[in-house]
Amino acid sequence: MSRQILLFLCVFSSSCFAAPRMNHHGEYISKCHNPLFFSEIPAKEAQVTELQDFTVTASDNTDIATIKFSINNEPTVVSLDRLRSNRILIKGHLGESITKPGMILLKVAAESNDGCNGLHAWRVYIK
Repeated sequence: MSRQILLFLCVFSSSCFAAPRMNHHGEYISKCHNPLFFSEIPAKEAQVTELQDFTVTASDNTDIATIKFSINNEPTVVSLDRLRSNRILIKGHLGESITKPGMILLKVAAESNDGCNGLHAWRVYIK
């Protein structure tokens, strides 16, 4: 009888199904602080005549080694500068300006120092 109760509790307990979360360092995550992204240039929903240079700032808890940037889902090379505030300035310069009218999707993804994922995307419109 006690085995049946134990089996019942195990089957219907959510803790049996929940796997422990681990960060990219292989350590258990007890509390998660996602990286934040802000101060986009060009700004969200901006209308510009061309796109060649762009910047965005990442919060100080961002793991600089995990930052990935893309434009219209194409990986893009960016430079990363650690600021005095420990935030990270993400800067990009395209070899050729985008001038074709339409929407451009800029996207940055990274992990925080404690292994939590962050994703930030914004649209810019070429007139």
